Amino acid sequence: MNTLKMVFTLLIVVLGGIQFNGLSNLIQPVASSPVEPDRPNLIRASLVFLGCPGSKLHQIQHGIEISSSKTGIGGVLLTSLLFTESNFRLSATSPKGYRGIAQTPTASMIYPEVDILHGAMILKDKLRITNNNMFEALSLYKGGRNPEARRQAQQVIHIYTNLMRRAGQENRIG
Repeated sequence: MNTLKMVFTLLIVVLGGIQFNGLSNLIQPVASSPVEPDRPNLIRASLVFLGCPGSKLHQIQHGIEISSSKTGIGGVLLTSLLFTESNFRLSATSPKGYRGIAQTPTASMIYPEVDILHGAMILKDKLRITNNNMFEALSLYKGGRNPEARRQAQQVIHIYTNLMRRAGQENRIG
């Protein structure tokens, strides 16, 4: 799927319009993934604590809230993932060619809401593949079942756990 088609497809999903190309099956809640109640203040506080640029804070928070509600994956977990992927930089590019805030193979690098949703949908698919095992799903998102990917997945979980502890919330990594 080319980038432009992906952007428009994801925009339709974000805006609650018609789902096509099999996307409707990707927006059902994932029961055993970390899902905190819709707590915009918790997501915002996590973004600020992790150093999200103020000029992009509102757009990134909005993208995380949309993605969390559409996929059932917790906003603080998505915040932790985005921090480890790109340090919240929309224009980040990895040596392997992954791009954008969520470091996906195709990213607009312009619309954080779309790029975050795309990353969340990829993670949701990894959760399906791993029978909702968050550590394994994060490892796959980070590059596979190799030591480096596992180390990076553990880093996401560590950041998530610390953010939830700071907020006085229960840790619910599945």
